[in-house]
Amino acid sequence: MKRWVLWVSVLAAWFLVFSTLFSLRVEQWMVPSVIVAEPRTEGFDTVLTLDCLFDTEEGLSLFAPYEGAAWEAGTRVRIIEPASYQLTQDRIQFRGSLAVAYATKLSRPDALVDVIVTPKWEPDTWLAVAREDTLPEWGALDRRASIQTRTEQEALLALEKAPVPFMEKRAWGMAPIARQEDDLSPWADESGNVDKKAVDWLAVEAARQKPPRFYSLNDLSQWTAQMPKMGLGAGLVLASLVLWGFSWPLARDWRKNSRRLAISALLTVASLGVLAGLLWAIELPSSLLPSTHIVDFGHYTQEFSAIFRALERLAAAGDVTAADAVSQANTRLWLSLASAAALPLAAAVLGLGQVLLGSRKNTHSQERT
Repeated sequence: MKRWVLWVSVLAAWFLVFSTLFSLRVEQWMVPSVIVAEPRTEGFDTVLTLDCLFDTEEGLSLFAPYEGAAWEAGTRVRIIEPASYQLTQDRIQFRGSLAVAYATKLSRPDALVDVIVTPKWEPDTWLAVAREDTLPEWGALDRRASIQTRTEQEALLALEKAPVPFMEKRAWGMAPIARQEDDLSPWADESGNVDKKAVDWLAVEAARQKPPRFYSLNDLSQWTAQMPKMGLGAGLVLASLVLWGFSWPLARDWRKNSRRLAISALLTVASLGVLAGLLWAIELPSSLLPSTHIVDFGHYTQEFSAIFRALERLAAAGDVTAADAVSQANTRLWLSLASAAALPLAAAVLGLGQVLLGSRKNTHSQERT
């Protein structure tokens, strides 16, 4: 077999194993947690709260859990047909058994979900970020929540007990914005009377003021705690590539360089074992992940830019919690960058040393002959 064919084949096999390990872990990371609700009976109707509506590309939708089979085994969610429910001014008349009430992130049709039966509760701090120029006014906050610091565009809410895992829609319910009067003029007659049966309540709901974006600082801290591990993982991948790249000149005379090639091979194989352990040690909070692809870098740029801009403004306003969160994230970012850079650098030094040592020995052997 030609030298370059063997070299490329080994590299391809390494990537195949790594990609398989990575894909298996990504599947677990991307499973959102959800809480389902049963409709309650009101007179002759069974109803759900408006919280159960999700804003999707198709518009406001309801999701229901179902059990998949064969290749699609496991609990999944589907979009409920609009004919199965009807919106009113403040509730959903629903002719079904279960619907998704809250989720750690937007559910996709037919996606696997983890149904949370009994959520845990622990202290947390929520960051609220205005969607527009200013934060809307809040109505009655949950008794466990209090406003810690507030500026025009962002606020921190301290919670004695917050549901875990964090679900943004649940935060909207615990810190609801003050209700404003709906604009029903499109359905009013000349006298200003409104036929509420004719009102398109789905359109009214879509036009209502949106609550601010909410983020959990516990989830943010969990994410930044994983960054050194992610940096180490990236460094291992780059180091393996660098080390295997330096093995190319050694492979020209593989008989004389067999020991050095064996060292490179053992190190790259060992890196797979370490990478597997790292992947299963990394726990990413679902609320900060994209809803579709793990490598949706636009999502991360948008989310974390909004989070840290808000935290920096709150820190400038004197909030210690925000300042600590920014400082902690910066420290962990530098640790992750150092991990990502140190391992490839060490691999380059080792690889270059092996190449120089191998070429020197080859030169000495040629001189003797």
